[in-house]
Amino acid sequence: MTSDSALKKMWADSFKKHLVGRKITNIRYMTEKEKVDWMWSHCAIVIELDDGQELIPWSDDEGNDAGALYVHNFPDIKIHGDILPVI
Repeated sequence: MTSDSALKKMWADSFKKHLVGRKITNIRYMTEKEKVDWMWSHCAIVIELDDGQELIPWSDDEGNDAGALYVHNFPDIKIHGDILPVI
């Protein structure tokens, strides 16, 4: 296994314990207060899970601003998916 593939496997495995088997309980956009608290220019989508975790896309690894989320529907190539944009 190359170091790149080992790194990908390590990160994927580390997130499996957080996400596999979880249930999405709510989807919303960040509040203006959350945006200000994070010192961001935009509001991101927030995916809330049944154990209290929240998935929030970032624009980069350092969390410098909100990020868009692409929803991919691969089996039906005619559907290109949807974008959950920053607002």
